[in-house]
Amino acid sequence: MKTAVITLLLLLLLLLLVIHQSMYNWGGGKICSNPIETCSGSNNLCGSIIIYAVPTYSKGCMSAYQCSVLNKPRISSARCCSTDLCNK
Repeated sequence: MKTAVITLLLLLLLLLLVIHQSMYNWGGGKICSNPIETCSGSNNLCGSIIIYAVPTYSKGCMSAYQCSVLNKPRISSARCCSTDLCNK
């Protein structure tokens, strides 16, 4: 059981690092200077992420891999799309 808790904590830390590296629009009162972002390159999808443990809500550009990694039942929810303003 101790290993499961450590694994969960490491996964949450990884999720937070990925979000910190690739997101621009954090919830909780942060004001974004430019709330519209053009996604390109390897981060070509628009994403909306909810992390339940913190709780944190975020929007921004990400890769399909990041979207799949961040979509973990009971830990976080990720929804990604590829049309203009689809994660609004």
